[in-house]
Amino acid sequence: YCRRADPAIARVATALEAGDVAGAVRAGWDLVGLGPGSTPSGDDVLVGLSAALFATGHPAARPFASACAAVAVGRTTDVAERLHRHAARGEFCERLHRLMGAILAGAPARLPAAIATALDWGATSGADGLLGVLLGLRAAVPTTAAVGTAAVLRGAA
Repeated sequence: YCRRADPAIARVATALEAGDVAGAVRAGWDLVGLGPGSTPSGDDVLVGLSAALFATGHPAARPFASACAAVAVGRTTDVAERLHRHAARGEFCERLHRLMGAILAGAPARLPAAIATALDWGATSGADGLLGVLLGLRAAVPTTAAVGTAAVLRGAA
């Protein structure tokens, strides 16, 4: 799984950082349905990424999540398809809302609990979703602001 996921994840991140939504979508297709479980790891990464893009108001949020939802039909599990459909509408589970709220509010005291809650979902879904969130934040936060974001995240440790 990792041999297929790692290059696709890198391509999605690189394309988003370059503002290439179409390239990010093409790379994201390789993650749809990738991995075991009721929500495959690749889908969890994409949904977490979409959550971060929506939460930060990134212009790629809706086109990216909508394209992932369209390609997910018949390529992943029913549960993952539903998560993608919700993501395309900007709808995410409470654990992702809490995590994004803590990050974007610059509330380091709230981060440990929000991260723990996110990680406590499924066998790997929480960690995969968190990876997606981090990729989305990286794409949404200009490089000059990344130092401040890193400081907030370090403060939570």
